[in-house]
Amino acid sequence: MSVAPQRMILDSDPRKEMGEDDQVEVASQGGPRDEESFNFHFDPEVDRKAVYKLDLLLQPILFGTFILLLLDRANVGNARVAGLQKDLRLTDHQFQISRGPALMVTFIPYILIELPSAMVLRLIGPRWMLPGLCICWGIVTTLESLIQNYAGFIACRFFIGLCEGGVFPGYVVVLAEFYRRHEIQKRIAILYCAAALAGAFGGLLAAAIEQMDGLAGLAGWRWIFLIEGLFTVCWGFATLWIMPSTPRDVITFTAEQKEYYVKRMAVDKQTKAEDDAKVTARDILACLTEPHFLMIAVMSFAVGAVAQGVSYFTPSVVQTFGYSKTATQLLTVPPFTFALVITLVAGYVADRYRRRGLVAIVTAALGAIGCILNFSGTSLQYRYTGLFFLIAGIYSCAPTILAWLPNNMAAYGKRSTAVAVGFMVSNSGGILGVWIYPTKDAPRYLPATSANIAFLATVIVLSVAQIFLLKHLNKRKIDGREELLHGREHLSFERQMKELGDHHPDFKYTL
Repeated sequence: MSVAPQRMILDSDPRKEMGEDDQVEVASQGGPRDEESFNFHFDPEVDRKAVYKLDLLLQPILFGTFILLLLDRANVGNARVAGLQKDLRLTDHQFQISRGPALMVTFIPYILIELPSAMVLRLIGPRWMLPGLCICWGIVTTLESLIQNYAGFIACRFFIGLCEGGVFPGYVVVLAEFYRRHEIQKRIAILYCAAALAGAFGGLLAAAIEQMDGLAGLAGWRWIFLIEGLFTVCWGFATLWIMPSTPRDVITFTAEQKEYYVKRMAVDKQTKAEDDAKVTARDILACLTEPHFLMIAVMSFAVGAVAQGVSYFTPSVVQTFGYSKTATQLLTVPPFTFALVITLVAGYVADRYRRRGLVAIVTAALGAIGCILNFSGTSLQYRYTGLFFLIAGIYSCAPTILAWLPNNMAAYGKRSTAVAVGFMVSNSGGILGVWIYPTKDAPRYLPATSANIAFLATVIVLSVAQIFLLKHLNKRKIDGREELLHGREHLSFERQMKELGDHHPDFKYTL
């Protein structure tokens, strides 16, 4: 009897949740023997308590770090309002080049460091590397309070991007290592909720800090960098003591829970090997030549282009409605609030029913409907409603595509490479996304709307193609099992998995 598919093995009865279309994926379900092959017995109550304890430790770390990352990347805009540009005598062009979302100085190092950081993550260990990066960009943010000229401003923005680049991919790799494949999207969705909260909280925090203008002879914008930077440094040191690198490092686990969780994840990954810890050139090449990865890479670029543009230009779009500045700011809140709800619902559905592709199609279609309403609508009501659909669609689609990246890579090296490269192409798309909203196209930004429709249509088409491809590959693993294992029948299952990875017939791709 074959070893059970990776993502099903820990469910008490996966057939209760799956329909006839999933019989290919559960055809090799082996039951108790599969757990015994890993010296593991699944206990629902023990499992629930262990995951709950891990969530209590890990999720606040990730949530808090991601909020601080976004605050420290975007606070330059708040500092500008508080007088930074005037005090440093920066032209509009100089400021825009230096500003994170307008690319160049921050985004280029941010993108380039993502793959190298993924390659050394396991070597250094998440416990040291991720809080360490938090400390580093916190120090740089703090030093921004001392800048006196354009050169100092440029240097700080460069190092902000360099330090922050490896954080989000690193935490997604950690999620993939600590949770089963059908458990990670709703947790990634929580990070996207943090993004919305950072946008709302950043302005309020900066406004409060700005009231310190003149205290100790420092301008208000310098206090923004100083206080937010020092808080980030303190947060980094605090998480350094509690951030786990492996399940055995989780301080909230008992000794028994640590051993249980190690075996739980070994079953989910279908490998006992602990030397699967390096990212090699072979891993990178193997990842980059996978057709299903290349499809998701294109989807990531498309989603990144739409998401970045929507995130940074929603206030500009709402401003064209003709309301006051205060009303404009308030009108941007409901669409993002609606997006938070839809993002969490999409994450739950995709994890619960193992349907990444279907959720990607529905959410991308929701975003496309929003674009069409903006494109064809002549009234403010239509265009404002379109914002709800567009923002909700893209915010819920992005975590779906992101969770799909590590789901179908069995080896650690390919998983971390897939996540890092996925972020690289997504952020590259983001660079394009912020340039398709020139002021001359206001108030309806029709060229940008047309581009967004094209991007989202690409996501829908490739998601459909991906589903059919993965179903074909899963069926082939059942029908052509002997061919896939030819010459390796004498090897242990662990050795087979090490050599074949996600090409092993017992590894079933997530649809």
